[in-house]
Amino acid sequence: QDFLLVRIDNIPENMRASVVYKRGWAHNEGRNHPQAIKAFGDFLKAYPEDKRISNALAKRALSHRASENFELALSDLKKIIESHPDSEASELAYQQSALIQGQLGKYREMVNNYTILLEKFPESKAAPEANFWIGWGKFELKEFADASLALRKARAMDSKPYFTRATLRIILAEYSLQNLEKVRKEVEDLPGKDHQVKVPPQVYLWLG
Repeated sequence: QDFLLVRIDNIPENMRASVVYKRGWAHNEGRNHPQAIKAFGDFLKAYPEDKRISNALAKRALSHRASENFELALSDLKKIIESHPDSEASELAYQQSALIQGQLGKYREMVNNYTILLEKFPESKAAPEANFWIGWGKFELKEFADASLALRKARAMDSKPYFTRATLRIILAEYSLQNLEKVRKEVEDLPGKDHQVKVPPQVYLWLG
């Protein structure tokens, strides 16, 4: 990473953009987020027509998020969504926007971003994650039928990380909807499975 020490004005002009971009990338990979933010800021200002603009915005957004500068991260991600909708960074922009909105407790915005992600990128590797957090957000918004549906999708797609958390919320969502048979089936299916689902006592009392 000797290029971190290179003075930009000492190298040929046609190489400067790459050096500045790689400087930001190196700081980002090294988790030196203040320097990554500065380097990508320099790149975005000096080379606004470069083909790597969307990637630079994405990397800077990740550094902003890691530094808990959530509004600045959302601003960079919004620029990708609005100005570079067909770039490879667009998928990440929707995903990261959703995650940040979830951290901020803005569940409607989180659900909307994940929903668009699934619509635009149906083959996304983030689909299980998206469905889980859509279900989580819908539950928090008390939209229990939609919550149960999305959580079931997440559980079916990738049960290992989501089974326990999804199943508990499915039970609670169906309980809130007073769907006796659906709750009974979920509870009866639990024995013998590897899980840490702790069904609240009031659910058992209601089933009884």
